[in-house]
Amino acid sequence: MTFTKNLIKPLLYTFFALYFVYSVLSRAPAELAAFAAHAAVPNLWLTGVEGTLWSGKASAAQVDLQQAVFPLGNVTWVLEPWTLLLLSPCVNVEATRPGLLLTGKVCQSITGSTRLSDVSLETIVDPVNELLPVKISGQTSVSVLKAKFKKTQVQELDARVSWLNGSVYTGESWLAVGSYGANLNDAGKGEISAHVFDVDAPLKVDMAANWQMDRGWKTEGTVSPVPSAPELLKNGIQLVGEELEPGVYKVIWP
Repeated sequence: MTFTKNLIKPLLYTFFALYFVYSVLSRAPAELAAFAAHAAVPNLWLTGVEGTLWSGKASAAQVDLQQAVFPLGNVTWVLEPWTLLLLSPCVNVEATRPGLLLTGKVCQSITGSTRLSDVSLETIVDPVNELLPVKISGQTSVSVLKAKFKKTQVQELDARVSWLNGSVYTGESWLAVGSYGANLNDAGKGEISAHVFDVDAPLKVDMAANWQMDRGWKTEGTVSPVPSAPELLKNGIQLVGEELEPGVYKVIWP
């Protein structure tokens, strides 16, 4: 009998504690979620927020980049209740707008770090044109297997990025440049390393890239135009690259 009482009491305490947490979160306004999201990621903004902290939505969201704004469209989220027991609440997030679909899981720890997992982004590349010296078009796909960061400091990263059916505006017309991919990983000290390669393109690409907060991206590697590549593309590579051997050019950017 005593054993049964000792077993039931902790279960009852746990049940009432969870019920209390549920009661609070299911009634807490969704504005708290918007505030928490902005606190974790200072350049993320949610507006038109409604619902609750447990399950809510924002009519508009955006990420402020260095020289541009990346709109996310409508955002919805649902809290995973059991993650509260781990003191690292997680929400399943979905963002949609014409030409964009983002899904994934976001977890926030009590230490202030944010974790991403199973994140998938499909969108057109147009919004990033303000960040680039040339105008591009095409479709991009981002898959984040795992990531961890605190504010803007990258601590862990394992992601895949692809640029599909890409084109570059030459000033007079659009030049098709094919499809490319990149594997991104954390490189320590808040840096990101990447391996950039061709997927289906008139250029054979083997580039290593590194990102640092204070200077942005730096890329170095080799580029080889295939025989059928457009002459304009071949001439462009010859201008920006150093020929190491016939048809193979070393490119450093920027």
